[in-house]
Amino acid sequence: GPVDVEVTADDPGYLPQTWRRNAVTDLSVTWQLAVVCAAIVEGEVRGAKPEAAVQVRVYPSEADGPAAASVAMVACDAAGKFRLRLREGEHVLVAALVDADGRPSCDLLPVSQKATATVGMVRQLPALDLRSPVALTGRVRFADGTPVRGILGASPIADKTLIWPNT
Repeated sequence: GPVDVEVTADDPGYLPQTWRRNAVTDLSVTWQLAVVCAAIVEGEVRGAKPEAAVQVRVYPSEADGPAAASVAMVACDAAGKFRLRLREGEHVLVAALVDADGRPSCDLLPVSQKATATVGMVRQLPALDLRSPVALTGRVRFADGTPVRGILGASPIADKTLIWPNT
């Protein structure tokens, strides 16, 4: 009967490529994979406990930060090191965070660094240092001194700003 076929080529110097066909009945199928050299970006994430689930996510880079969902994700090794395989010339934002059930941890703020991938050389990023959040308190007043009600708080997270109402 028909079978599903999947072939994956994965080598550290190349981008992983996968060929899939569903419900194949002729097992003499010919398949072809494009071989694409990878541009390597390496780095280190510091500041997390060794047992923390540190992830490095890659976002398309634009002038004002990540514009879309991550295009790649890797876990750091026990020493906090990571290695990414990207497309040649790709401009990206590399963000490190401690994962807490699919969301960034509140204990350490994410940190990011822009990078451009180049085939033929390993791009070494500066260390990404995770830091503890700092609480800021204060008062916001109009020019005449009256308090502003319902003021918003803001916190930069991985080159984006999250805003929430103050309660």
